[in-house]
Amino acid sequence: MLLRGSRLVGVAGLLAALCFLVAFLLDPTPPGAGASGTDVLAHAAQYQNSDRAAAFLFGLSGAVLIVFLSGLRQHLSQTDQRSSWAPTAMIAGGVIAAVMLISTSALFFTLASQGTSIAPGLGVVLSDAVNYGFVFAGFGVIVFVPSAASLMLHRQGAWRWLGRLGFVVSVLQIPYLDTAFFTSGVMRAGGVVTILGFAVVGVWIVAVSVVLLTSRASVATAAR
Repeated sequence: MLLRGSRLVGVAGLLAALCFLVAFLLDPTPPGAGASGTDVLAHAAQYQNSDRAAAFLFGLSGAVLIVFLSGLRQHLSQTDQRSSWAPTAMIAGGVIAAVMLISTSALFFTLASQGTSIAPGLGVVLSDAVNYGFVFAGFGVIVFVPSAASLMLHRQGAWRWLGRLGFVVSVLQIPYLDTAFFTSGVMRAGGVVTILGFAVVGVWIVAVSVVLLTSRASVATAAR
């Protein structure tokens, strides 16, 4: 891949992370799994515009994630033919994560738009579907991150460190996915652990993007 192409991939990764960060900052404390109908509808009424914008940005981050992973796949696989499955698995995992992000964002957008006119019971169902949908996006993450990391370990310098970090990120997705089984405390879906699980993936994507953007030398290192 040409240097310009690698840097465009890096820009796509940063854009995906930025969309997700801004979406989170627009509404950092939505009701978690198990919240009451009253709390869900009160939040939807108060933060309707912010939640609609956040939902749109969450969905956009999923779309840009596919662009990033497609470019990263080409960058990592074109000089290394030792693994025939990892590049394909990376894209497949990215598609899973992106589809979950976009479909869950559509539910989030719906809840924000209709939160003042729906019954409390339906509000609870939609809110829980949003929280569980974001958690289940982690199933895509535990496919695409270790797949990409396995390719990075074949390289030198920063790429090898990113590969090691990728496996750490993958392990941290275990408690993240476990939040699907909790409706209270820090482990509840949509709570602190869920947020941290998303955050570490975002940090890894940003780190990969920075390496792609930094210099001609880093691109050459990846091609050895």
